[in-house]
Amino acid sequence: MKCGAWPLTFNESLTMSDSVITKMDGKMPLEIRLLPWIAALAGRVGNFRKDLLAADSWPAAARVGVELDRALASLEVPPAVPALVVMLGGTGVGKSELFGALIGKPGASPSSDTVRCHTSQPFLAVHSLDMAHLPAFQGLEPVVVEGGVPRGMVLADTPDVDGMIERHHGVTRQILEQADLVIFVTDPDRRGNLQVLEELRRWAPRKRWLFVLTKADKYPEKMEEIARDFGKRLGEIGFSGEVGSVFVVSSVRSGDPGIARLRQAVLRPGDENRMPLLRQDAFLRQSAYALNAGYLEPFHAEAERLSTMVEQGRDRQEKAYLRALAEPRAADSFARVVRQVAWKELGERSGPFLFPAVWGRARMQPLATGWALTRGLRGGLLGIAGALGASALWAVRGLSPLRQVAQALGDDFRDTLSAIENDARRALEDAGLDRLGVPGNRLAQLGQDGKAEAPSGLGVAVDGFLRQWTLSDIHPELLARVEADVEAAGRESARLATSGLVGCSCVVIGNALVAAMTGWVLWRLGKSWWEENYHSTSFFLQAGLLVTASFLPGMLLLGWRLAGLVSPRRLRYLVNTNPTPVAGGQLDKVRTTLAGWHRAGGDIAKSLEGAQKLLGDDLGQDGHWGASLRSYPAKSSE
Repeated sequence: MKCGAWPLTFNESLTMSDSVITKMDGKMPLEIRLLPWIAALAGRVGNFRKDLLAADSWPAAARVGVELDRALASLEVPPAVPALVVMLGGTGVGKSELFGALIGKPGASPSSDTVRCHTSQPFLAVHSLDMAHLPAFQGLEPVVVEGGVPRGMVLADTPDVDGMIERHHGVTRQILEQADLVIFVTDPDRRGNLQVLEELRRWAPRKRWLFVLTKADKYPEKMEEIARDFGKRLGEIGFSGEVGSVFVVSSVRSGDPGIARLRQAVLRPGDENRMPLLRQDAFLRQSAYALNAGYLEPFHAEAERLSTMVEQGRDRQEKAYLRALAEPRAADSFARVVRQVAWKELGERSGPFLFPAVWGRARMQPLATGWALTRGLRGGLLGIAGALGASALWAVRGLSPLRQVAQALGDDFRDTLSAIENDARRALEDAGLDRLGVPGNRLAQLGQDGKAEAPSGLGVAVDGFLRQWTLSDIHPELLARVEADVEAAGRESARLATSGLVGCSCVVIGNALVAAMTGWVLWRLGKSWWEENYHSTSFFLQAGLLVTASFLPGMLLLGWRLAGLVSPRRLRYLVNTNPTPVAGGQLDKVRTTLAGWHRAGGDIAKSLEGAQKLLGDDLGQDGHWGASLRSYPAKSSE
């Protein structure tokens, strides 16, 4: 990733960012005097930067993070530091002569090509009272020219950005990083210099600009046409071409009107509110640049890529599951235990009168299922005792461990899950996103002694013994996966069985019959008690049989509904009721995080652009504040 001549390493920039972000959390020094709505935006930017620290090894997040570090760092500049006005231009456009003319000291900055091409230091014109507060330029030794500018301002002449020595270009970019205002200097012959225009395009979104066209006296008859062409080139970059920000200079003589107008714009003393507003404007522009659509697009693209991986992983899981359940015995076992769980879930959905029969059915059925699935696992009396014990335990629980289904899935299914997890892990590691979506250390959530209390008691001991006796050859993770799938399929089947017109009709009819028969029996009992004509034992036997029989229609109706919903023919639907997260859900978490960052970054960028317009209205458009980029390119260049 290219970062121009940014003087800090990435880790150093993170440290600096933490310092600035802390101030965004309510500890901003009062002397910075941020406008309230800009302070609120600074807090949002700082919090967003904090979030990105979790993905600092991903290039796209690192690029946005470094640019936001630069924006936040601009808010730490003390008010005593004078504003920095930087002159940017190519070789031979008269930049150095213009520098000397503006400060009234011709020759203050060397102008010979043979000298400038081998000069790496910037030249700074500064007021004598500002000497102690010069901006810090790490690793540079600028040549300071005292005088020629009002207090509160530094005028900088920088090395050419199209010279022979590439290292000097980095010097200029380092100065531009801290610029509050940039003067772009060119001449009629070099106004189309692609290398210089590319440098202008690189910095255009982040700064405010003045534009100077020198040597106008060289083409007096064509100057109007040349100026229009220059304005057209600026428009292609994104500037609206405010006339007040474009200056035409014929010569560097003191009497030239262009020089006088430029000096009045750049070196205008006395506006004490100018610099704080310019620096806040620089923060808004740098932040908006960091969150432009081109920089945020990788967040969206990576989220879409991970979403595709999630869908592919789920498809692979489903195919492996259905391939294992293609065996009739396994399919029948899966459907049988799903119905078992569905009956358990039907208890709370079957209504108050039908509930006792459904509850009893749900608890008694696992006795047969447990015996069928466990008998013969061990021989002799111990095997029979283990099967009976497991059957009783599963009857109390209301579910089966799905031994046959787990065996059908076996090692092939586990290998498929392992391959999907490895692919997901490698994809995240290759992208530098493997730290996202990882849950925190559970030990930190336990007690201070770092130990979790293990469950204990007789029930737990019996449960563990029976599981060990009957399920020791089944992998615990695979068994847990199957149980979770069955639970999900059972809940969904129970919901569908009692939903819709048919399902509701079954529940109503079943409860109505039981309610009617129970009511009739209670009415007969009450009547006999009132008339003191007590019934014989045969009446109570008949009443019990009638009430019991009244449960049968409702139970048959619910059983009919479940038989249609839970069958080996509907395995694909039953398996899909519990979409198990791929690779422990980390892919989904990372995808959701990236998509959230993309939306949040876009929202902040819109707020920043709106704030720029508001601040632009405060600054005015008289040309003294410089022009600003009105439209962002589709993708920002590095």
